[in-house]
Amino acid sequence: MNHQDQDQDHQDRSTPDLDHARRSSLWGRRDLLKWGPGALAAGGAWPLAGAIAAGPEPAPAPPDPPESGLRVNAADFGAIGDGTTDNAAAIVRAMDRLTAQGGGIVEIPAGTYALASPLPLPDQIHVKGQGPGATVLKSLGNFPVFREIRDGQTPMRAAVSDMIIVGGGKSNPDAHGIVTRFSNRSRFENLSFRSCRHALDIAHAWQLFCINLSVEGAGADQNHVGWWMHETDLQYIDNAVQAVNCNVQGVEKYGFRLVNFQGSKFVNCEACGVMEHGWYLGDPASGDTKVCWGVFANCLADSTRSDGWRIVRGQATDLKEIQLANCWAGNTGGHGVRIEGGEGLVLSNWLIIEPFQCGLQLEHCSRTTFSSGSIREFNRTGEGYAGINLVHSSHNIIAHNHCHSSHRDSGGGRGVDENGDSDANLVIGNQLSGFLQRGGRSRFDQNVSTDPEPPPPPPPPAAGS
Repeated sequence: MNHQDQDQDHQDRSTPDLDHARRSSLWGRRDLLKWGPGALAAGGAWPLAGAIAAGPEPAPAPPDPPESGLRVNAADFGAIGDGTTDNAAAIVRAMDRLTAQGGGIVEIPAGTYALASPLPLPDQIHVKGQGPGATVLKSLGNFPVFREIRDGQTPMRAAVSDMIIVGGGKSNPDAHGIVTRFSNRSRFENLSFRSCRHALDIAHAWQLFCINLSVEGAGADQNHVGWWMHETDLQYIDNAVQAVNCNVQGVEKYGFRLVNFQGSKFVNCEACGVMEHGWYLGDPASGDTKVCWGVFANCLADSTRSDGWRIVRGQATDLKEIQLANCWAGNTGGHGVRIEGGEGLVLSNWLIIEPFQCGLQLEHCSRTTFSSGSIREFNRTGEGYAGINLVHSSHNIIAHNHCHSSHRDSGGGRGVDENGDSDANLVIGNQLSGFLQRGGRSRFDQNVSTDPEPPPPPPPPAAGS
């Protein structure tokens, strides 16, 4: 099946049982919503609302590696790291040996191991290299290096770690690094991705832990997209990923393309030097799902050609209840952050530096809060952009921010602007290089100008002079 840069429909799905749902601290709520009050009476919980109210929390500890104490070396099964020999069958033979004994570690020695077909990710199997500078797995065609597509019921608890994953070329539509569907408590750690269409291609994940992943490369090694998390549906509103210390640099299209990410936490992750958006969230192609329940903390977008962060409702039923804290957008070719159709988003402690357009643009947004941030040197194009621009947006809170730019012109460079039919916004306690209020019910209060005070008038001449 081809996995183009659009979300695919996945057939033959079945709903996980209730015990399976309770394993995740973040996605129990969305499945309990499907089962109704009876499920709550049976012992369910509503953890995510508390997580958002309390602020970002550390990601839970990743699952232990699927190590039963058994180890095999792929070389003993015929694997040869010469860069040309097909090693797929040899590595699968090693996996099969451990699967028959309940799982374990397949060690891949140093070298470059070519693959003429994708590798599976069997239950309780840990594929372990000798480090990203030593072990390389390389696809020889238009297929993923690892591919595992499940039916939604079987727990995986697989792991891949300590290697470089080289795809079959960014222009090949299926040449991804890792493709996983319905993964359960699996773990990807200390990996570097090169020459992939999508370095990671994920849908329907339950507590998938991604730790210290790097998507990098230029020229023939350039990747097209770093992360692609697909659109889901009403039956499976999921994609619960715990990502820590992951970075994407110099890709062709997007750093993190996260269509659905319900129950996910991204902590200390960055997208730098990407062709278009660093982070592109939401914007599904169909209207039978919602985009919500994600936490992003200490994440960064820098030196992008377009918006650093683009968060869009699109055809989703909702774009709501997303928390973004202590994040950065810098030197962006478009807006620092652009949100379209959001409701109830919370952005706090942001630093937005030198966007060519607005620092933050809210379009058709409501009940969204931006607080304790700093937006500096926006409107670099000199085309009338504000630090914060509210377009057809109402009932939002802009509080305790510093917005100033030296790029002033007759229509831009102000700290906050209201445009269109924006109304009933609260803009309070900010330091602003000017503002434009349009809504009759909006309240602009206790804001302080960042412009320098004019010099005092000269003293009057002395009497008799």
